[in-house]
Amino acid sequence: RRYVQLLVAELERCETCPDLLLKEAVRSARSSILLFATRLEQIVDTSCVELRCFEDEARLKLRSPLPAPSAGHARNARLYGIAHHTLVALKEIVPARLQSAIVTPQVRKTLEQTQAAIIAPMVAALKRAIAAGVAGLEHVLDGRGEGGA
Repeated sequence: RRYVQLLVAELERCETCPDLLLKEAVRSARSSILLFATRLEQIVDTSCVELRCFEDEARLKLRSPLPAPSAGHARNARLYGIAHHTLVALKEIVPARLQSAIVTPQVRKTLEQTQAAIIAPMVAALKRAIAAGVAGLEHVLDGRGEGGA
């Protein structure tokens, strides 16, 4: 949040400058945000993004004991929060007159990609587990329907 506040303060200070200098300041601010977001994505711990709660995912057999979260999980959670809060701060703090120049689709997409790199594998694992659970339920319910008929 403080990072975004500093960028906005600098941009507002440059607004009274000649047009060419203001354009350069806007371009530099946007580049800084993109570099920041890209760096966030590069330090995501990919060894910790997949859920490993099941010994046998097809049968939904839970590991016992469940694995404890590692330092990589905590770092990924912080990175997700940083990307999320940076995007929110950009939308809330950057003045409307500078929004289109600073919070470009590329900036939004880069910050959202960082969040997706962390969340998507976990959501995919949960979807697979839910699908396996539903398939198991359907199999049980089909068996009851045939046996009761």
